[in-house]
Amino acid sequence: MNDDIYTCPDHPASLPEPPSVLEEHDVSLVYGDDWEGLYLDGLLIREGHSLDVRDVLEALGITVDYVMADDCLNELGSCPPLLTEVVPDEEEEED
Repeated sequence: MNDDIYTCPDHPASLPEPPSVLEEHDVSLVYGDDWEGLYLDGLLIREGHSLDVRDVLEALGITVDYVMADDCLNELGSCPPLLTEVVPDEEEEED
């Protein structure tokens, strides 16, 4: 198997290995019982009963586009293999 390829467990298509934006940093997740802590270069940056991926990405300085797609995901039952196949929910107009 090519080391530059990984496979999404839910979608077997092979994709190029994602680049690591944190190669120059030391990231550690400390967990026990019902508490977790995220450390960046030895400093605690987030902690709680569970860490939401959005909080973790924000704390690591990674910009993410958020797409609300309840209708699409409910219809498909899971995330499609390609982002281009996600149909975002229409934004409701405010009065």
